[in-house]
Parts: sequence; structure tokens; C-alpha cells
Amino acid sequence: NAATGIQFSYQPAGKHSWIKQIQTEDYLVVYKDISPSKRQTYKQGQGLFLNASLLTRWDVGCSLGYWSAWHYIASRGGDLFQSIASPYGGRTYVDPRRELLFMRLFFQKKLYGALRMDLRLEPYYDIPHQYLAYSYSLYLTLQQDFNFLNLNKRKQTE
Repeated sequence: NAATGIQFSYQPAGKHSWIKQIQTEDYLVVYKDISPSKRQTYKQGQGLFLNASLLTRWDVGCSLGYWSAWHYIASRGGDLFQSIASPYGGRTYVDPRRELLFMRLFFQKKLYGALRMDLRLEPYYDIPHQYLAYSYSLYLTLQQDFNFLNLNKRKQTE
């Protein structure tokens, strides 16, 4: 698999702006089965992912996304994006065309020091199947810079 993309980010100047950041991330992905045995359902495929997001000064944000794929398979990645069933579902299910709309509402907050919280509501709509589903989540993240090996001490002892 291969991917290429472009990202654009804009942060309005001025302390009176309610918008903290506007961002887009857009990707083109391709899949090609280069194994000698060719056991996959599809030999090649591609996908396009378009995503735009807005973050406010209150750390509340929204993003909208669109995924369109044809015969796309990824050995690592979200099962929702693929044209074949997940290893946990019915193995005979295939969906050559995937077309999804995403919306994400989120709230991000620094709780204490390096501890952060991210609360999300993420509905998505499967366009060809006219199916709406959603997920919600709470992430607690420790964003701390540290080394498993202290390279400075190692250099001093050598």
C-alpha cells in the first residue's frame, strides 16, 4: 500500500477570534497485491479521504470527512474503510465500493500537567447502504517526553 496527501492549517491572528484553527488533511491511497500467491479478493484498488476540521478557542471542535474507495484493502488500518470483511466478521462479505461521510464533534482539555482528555462523538453515514452509525469515546492521554534509554548516561560511561 502507498499513500500521498496534503495538509493545510490556518490559525487566525488576533485574540478576539473564536476560531483557534482550521485544517484540512486529504489523502490518496492505493493498494496492489504484489504477493506471488495472489490470494486476496482484489488485486488492486484505491481510495480518497478528504477531511476538514475546525477548532474553537474553547477547545471544542468539529470535523467533516469523506471516504471513497474502490477495491481497497489494507493489511493494517480500520476495517470500516476496506472493501473486504474484517477477520472477525463473515469472510465471504465483500463490498467493492466504499463511500462514507464522517462527522466528529470533540472536546479537548488539558487536565493537569501532561494529562489530557479528549471526548468525542463520531457519527458516520454509509452512502450506498443508507446506514447511519456512531461511536463515542473518552481518551485520557499522558503526553510526556521521556526516553526508555538515557543516551546521555550511556555516552558518558563508554
